[in-house]
Amino acid sequence: MVATAQQLFAAFLKERIAPGLRDRGFKGSGQVYRLPDAAHYLQVGFQKSVHNDAREVSFTINLQAVSRATWDAARRARSWLPEHPTPNTHLEAFGCWQQRAGDLMPGRRDVWWSLRRDTDLDQLARELLAAFDDWLIPALRQQIG
Repeated sequence: MVATAQQLFAAFLKERIAPGLRDRGFKGSGQVYRLPDAAHYLQVGFQKSVHNDAREVSFTINLQAVSRATWDAARRARSWLPEHPTPNTHLEAFGCWQQRAGDLMPGRRDVWWSLRRDTDLDQLARELLAAFDDWLIPALRQQIG
């Protein structure tokens, strides 16, 4: 049986991206990873396009940072907010800094990567992990300043 792009994407994150992120200090699995910090939530989320199908998955990366004190205050005022913020949910109105990966990279534009059965997954993993090293992790750390 030939794997669908959806299955390849899940395996790609698990087998290539998660180990690289863990080597860089992140914890997490699936589509959400966090840099441990006692005073802040520092997170990244892999967001899939709603237009994906069995042949192709397009995805982007969302970054989020917020102090735990700010998030706790927002939750006290709005009990419906989740216990922890989530990087793939738009929460800027509640004190969260949020950016798409592409907005932090050269060209400053929204970037969506594509994964298909013929994608060179090793090359894609190298590209994404280099983006984490060069732009994404520094941007997250800059938020706690």
